Amino acid sequence: MTQHLPPTETKQPNPNASSSTSHRWPEEVGQREARKLRARQEGPPTVWFGLGMFGLVGWSVAIPTVAGTLFGVWLDHLWPSRVSWTLTFLFLGLFWGCRQAWYWIEKESQRRATTLPHDPLLPSNTTPPSAHPTDTSKELKR
Repeated sequence: MTQHLPPTETKQPNPNASSSTSHRWPEEVGQREARKLRARQEGPPTVWFGLGMFGLVGWSVAIPTVAGTLFGVWLDHLWPSRVSWTLTFLFLGLFWGCRQAWYWIEKESQRRATTLPHDPLLPSNTTPPSAHPTDTSKELKR
């Protein structure tokens, strides 16, 4: 048997309660807005940007793979053994190249996602959101 509270005693969320997400919320909104404004100013990525990123990723995978394969062929001729040095270094080069490609993609993603401190789209006379009081009682009366 469950007990139900009368309608007058239902618990309402406390507007003055502080949580870790509510303190970061204004900062996150500000950062997202700055990113949107900067994206509008920069415009969508061009075809040349896409081809350049495609080429960067392709070459960062291809060069270590080919270099590892050539090194493996050289080792196979120098020290013939049961282990294929060519295949070993081909896979090591491929792994290294994919790791480098991941690094470049992450770096570009972070560059596009971060808000620069000298962002010309942000007004210079604004105070950081953390400097504003968190009293929401005035907002609730509106």
